Amino acid sequence: LTHKYFDGNIPPAANRLGDVEQKLFADARDAKKQIEDSIERFRFREALGFAMDIVRSGNKYLTDTEPWKVYKQDQQRTGEILNTCLQLVASIRTAIAPFLPDTSDKIGKLLNMPEPLAWEKIGDDNVLQVGHKLPEATLLFAKIEDDEIQKQLDKLHSTKPVATEAPKTKVSPAGGGVAPRDGGGQAQSKPSITFDDFTKMELRVGTIESAEKVKNADKLLQLTVNLGDQTRTIVSGIANHYAPEDVVGKQVCVVANLAPRKIKGIESKGMILMAEDADGKLRFITPSEKLASGSSIS
Repeated sequence: LTHKYFDGNIPPAANRLGDVEQKLFADARDAKKQIEDSIERFRFREALGFAMDIVRSGNKYLTDTEPWKVYKQDQQRTGEILNTCLQLVASIRTAIAPFLPDTSDKIGKLLNMPEPLAWEKIGDDNVLQVGHKLPEATLLFAKIEDDEIQKQLDKLHSTKPVATEAPKTKVSPAGGGVAPRDGGGQAQSKPSITFDDFTKMELRVGTIESAEKVKNADKLLQLTVNLGDQTRTIVSGIANHYAPEDVVGKQVCVVANLAPRKIKGIESKGMILMAEDADGKLRFITPSEKLASGSSIS
């Protein structure tokens, strides 16, 4: 947009800081303090979440202000909006640097900023000078098409070793797998994973708002789960263990970034973690006390 309307030069912003803009930068400064506090307590996933809050705030501001529409009536206001966004992106570059250093460097190149903004400058509304020249815009992340994802999945499945004797494992579709058991009823160990493997999972607290049986599927419940910033449909194989009316209001642990899959024609977006007791009954893994929906699990 800056190239389209201002030849790639950061536009002036004489009257930029209204109430909305002031709050935008104040929230960024608050996020900086929360990132610091989380890192000091070794809660790195939580810290990254606070950094991404700045990104979400910027996205919302851009969507709400719609500079591509404003330009036709008010070019000066368009410049003020874009100036605000670019100043915030400079803060984002520094805020995500501890977690995504390569992405931070890419943002630096897009802003024509060889050196990152000093940490204490996060939330500063005037770090990029008017007239500062931006290079041609490029995509920060390449979009991965569905066919490419399927290609990689097919490749992964084709390289899986064939087990000579598969363990008997009970699995709840999209509701949480149960570890295979040995003769003594103890869960057998699965192959070790790295810490990086674990951090790829986004675990969040969800609250079940509604539940109903899936037609022509005796074992499946269709659940509506509140994850704070969004509501998800999750299909779970727990109908033999819970009646729909028994699960409404329960808080559960959800794998929130599991790729969606269709089950009985219903798109299920996530997995609810379950545990199996000695009698083979599935039980929810729940917080010991009530938490806000969407709370991060780390």
